[in-house]
Amino acid sequence: MLQYHDDLPLSCPPCDAEELDADLYKAIDGRQPTLRDFQSFAERGRDGTDKSACESWGLSVWPHMKAVEHALKAYKFFRKKRIIKFTITSNDGCLKSTPSKPQPEHHTFWKSHGSNLLNTCEIVIDPSNQ
Repeated sequence: MLQYHDDLPLSCPPCDAEELDADLYKAIDGRQPTLRDFQSFAERGRDGTDKSACESWGLSVWPHMKAVEHALKAYKFFRKKRIIKFTITSNDGCLKSTPSKPQPEHHTFWKSHGSNLLNTCEIVIDPSNQ
């Protein structure tokens, strides 16, 4: 069984989240992906984050490029960010579909202790090149 952050709320990650091998996509703030890009808002101590909410401990991701393209159309602020693709295995954590009306393909990924996803990253969208 995978181990997760010690401060996660009970029943988090949810029991219906899947451990799988997949490529995922994520928006980042900087020019290159860093370890911080793989920290949840709760781990970062971001102001206003509800640490009792399970999703606050996961990463906001998309499962395919079509979902990324939809998010870029739905939210202007994503157009200023770089989008990375990274690869997970069933040992890296678990994934659950967490859709919203503007992002029906949104997913949350909870990474397990010891996962290093940085070496699997590649920038797939760079706004400075468009």
